[in-house]
Amino acid sequence: RDWSSDVCSSDLLSSTVRSATVEAVTPLDAIEIQKNYVELITKTNMHIGATLFKNMGRALQGQLRFTNNDVQNLTVAVALASRALRK
Repeated sequence: RDWSSDVCSSDLLSSTVRSATVEAVTPLDAIEIQKNYVELITKTNMHIGATLFKNMGRALQGQLRFTNNDVQNLTVAVALASRALRK
C-alpha cells in the first residue's frame, strides 16, 4: 500500500498535527513542503491547485474503496461467526 498519499491528503485537508516515523526499504529522494506553502501555491497557480486536489481526491477515493472492502469482509465474517455460534 502506498502511504504517501495518506500523509499528503490528511495533513493538507485538516489541521490535525500528525507525525510518523518511516523507514524506506529502497533508496529514495523525499521532500517536505509546509502546508502554508502549498496553500500559497494553490492560490497563486490555479492549475497546480486543481491538479493537486484532483490527485488527492483520487487517492482518497481509493482509500475509501479499500476501507469499504474491509468493512464488507468484516461484516460477512461477523455474520458467519454469529451463525456458527447459534448452532
